[in-house]
Amino acid sequence: MLVTPAIVSFFRGDDEVVNIENRKSVEKPVFATDTIQDATFMQKVICHVNDLKSYCTDYNKYYVDHFVFRNPMTKLYLAAKMRSGEGSLSETVISGKDGWYFLGEFYSNIVSESMGYRPFSSTDIDVIKQNILQCKSFCDELNIPIVFVVAPNKMTIYYEYFPYQAERKKSRYDQVNEIMPELNVDYIDLKSLLLCNKQEDEFLYRKIDTHWSFNGSYLAYKAIMGKFCSYCPQMSFRHDSMYVKAYDMLSGDLSTMMAMPEMREPVEVYYPKCKPEYDEASQVACGRFQYIKRRGTYDAKGKMLIFGDSFGCALFYFLASSCHETLFYQAIGGSHFDKDVVLREKPDCILMEVCERELEALCSVFGEHQYCE
Repeated sequence: MLVTPAIVSFFRGDDEVVNIENRKSVEKPVFATDTIQDATFMQKVICHVNDLKSYCTDYNKYYVDHFVFRNPMTKLYLAAKMRSGEGSLSETVISGKDGWYFLGEFYSNIVSESMGYRPFSSTDIDVIKQNILQCKSFCDELNIPIVFVVAPNKMTIYYEYFPYQAERKKSRYDQVNEIMPELNVDYIDLKSLLLCNKQEDEFLYRKIDTHWSFNGSYLAYKAIMGKFCSYCPQMSFRHDSMYVKAYDMLSGDLSTMMAMPEMREPVEVYYPKCKPEYDEASQVACGRFQYIKRRGTYDAKGKMLIFGDSFGCALFYFLASSCHETLFYQAIGGSHFDKDVVLREKPDCILMEVCERELEALCSVFGEHQYCE
């Protein structure tokens, strides 16, 4: 029983491995020894032994992530956990009430941060203030309006479906929300907006995904465009009648994390009657940050630049139908403002979006000043 998986894994090609989870698999290590110039025989032996130890450690991590029976065993384990009722399935996914699932503590300590048990320190708050003011000052010098928004965590809006009910304290979102008025920046409190617009028949977040639904992102879009249209009246505000609604059965990132990509839920989909043209997304490097760059063009006026994360993806497709040109720099891990992108693109307005679980990115909001290719 122990030897068979190892033998099968050895003869199985890497291209036959299918990653059923929503994360990056561990890559297969390559054994290589460092060349030491003018080293004694004993020094070379010690170096080779250390290289072999490192290779064995890395290969063990690779094997644990790729052994031949891992996928079916993972599916069986998670299926058994789901049948046991509400509660944690794993470190990554938490099973809630009425078919709702939530991201687990493994990702950015999301549960304890949403509950207010891991607040920002006073030093962190000072750094965040400084970074936000630097963004605003830079944009003011260029006469470019900038709007800041924070996309709330799913459990922040739908805590009633979370399986473990406990007293909540002031969260990182609440801390950021409190300092914005004193900074005199254009900021939209999406948490209050979404909580005030919750309805039983139209959920603002998806049950098997960590992100907001089209209804939730459309509410955010209307609030954002309400700000921008006052600065850039040439931009078009798209009303409900300008969108087509349809229903589709979609999977989610949480169902993928549970190794059940076949799990789907009915989702109300919005799309503009006249769709913008989208360039193929490409990955670019801006200083020390990695971005996924998307561009949308439409028969309207104005140019918008968006610095955001995965929550900004749904916003992008709404905003792209309100501007002639919309550029979305989706940071891989957090959301970061880059001066050189602004100088090169010369937008009419800027949206700075960061989700609640990545608020720590505001502590390092500026990238190194290198042009993106």
